[in-house]
Amino acid sequence: QLAADGDRDGFLRLLSDWERFTRVMAEGVDGTLVDLLVAIVVAGAATEALAEAAETLDLEAEAARLSALKERFDERKREIEGNDRSDSIELRGSVIANLVLMRPPTIRAPEITDDDLKPGRMADHRMVARVAAINGWLILGVAAAGAACYRFRGGLLARRLSAGFAKLLRPVDWLWIIGAGIVCPVLIYGGTHHFPALRVTDWSVKTSMVPAAGQFTATFLLMISLPVIVGRWRLGLRGGAVGLGSGKGWWGLAGMAAGVLAIPVLGLALSEKGPDEPTLYLAAGLLLILQITLLVTGGRALLSGRERLLRRATLSRILVPAYGCGMLVTAAAVPLFHADEKRWIARDRLMEITAEAPGFNRYEYEVTQAMRGELREILRADD
Repeated sequence: QLAADGDRDGFLRLLSDWERFTRVMAEGVDGTLVDLLVAIVVAGAATEALAEAAETLDLEAEAARLSALKERFDERKREIEGNDRSDSIELRGSVIANLVLMRPPTIRAPEITDDDLKPGRMADHRMVARVAAINGWLILGVAAAGAACYRFRGGLLARRLSAGFAKLLRPVDWLWIIGAGIVCPVLIYGGTHHFPALRVTDWSVKTSMVPAAGQFTATFLLMISLPVIVGRWRLGLRGGAVGLGSGKGWWGLAGMAAGVLAIPVLGLALSEKGPDEPTLYLAAGLLLILQITLLVTGGRALLSGRERLLRRATLSRILVPAYGCGMLVTAAAVPLFHADEKRWIARDRLMEITAEAPGFNRYEYEVTQAMRGELREILRADD
């Protein structure tokens, strides 16, 4: 409007006010990322209109200066458009990092390393593990309740005899049942975290959700099936002479082997390209074998004849304390995972809010400072 009216003095006053505003935004120390984004967009958009007005008013020096300023803003915009958000954020960042860490609107974006992403990612995994432990406690509780109720499938005589035969087991037998049946699956799961190629916690929860859930599932199913296999073996050793022995049970061993293999195979399913589908299908097949063997075991126990009822009733009495120990393990894991989750949250510097880096998080503050520096450079080029 000033150009149309030929008001050169009014235009020069407006230009002076606009320059003071942009310099205040560039030289200030306060302000958020949104403030800087607004300032840069407004400054960049205004230069074109101001340059055209200066040309209309025959202010050649101001027009040339504003045109050069507009070119610098456009050049910065082109460089930023070539920036992509690092894939490492999606593959290895926390859930919050994936939500708030946008493509940086600056040429000199702060570098994000795995050390920056690890605390938030590990906190996510510990939260997931805490939820999984609660689910494991419920699963083992259902298994323990089912084993406790199985004794009532027979009559009073069978219940009394099974209670007596369960006392044949010695402390070493209980060590075998609880150690190999409950502790070993936990150790196998934990052992995978000591090998980088198998460690799902090196990847974000978003990327590793399916493999991580599969590993927890395999672990809990092994905590149900292994006590059956080991308990059957130890009961046969102590009571084989009275008919409490059983066959080889190769189908049960096959399910056990499949479940054990599924845990590391699921860890191998992750790479820089994301989950590998063929490996996931292989792991799913192994888990399916384990689940089928468990279903077959339960079905045979419920539908078999009474000639094997005494041995199975005795075994069910053995499984109740074994599953109870499993419930104690999963219950104890919940506060441990929670404590570790809080420890990793305290170490997260990327998402922290401090007096030294006032902003939504430290990364947002560093991006804001980088943008402020770029705005200063663009404006100081006129000096």
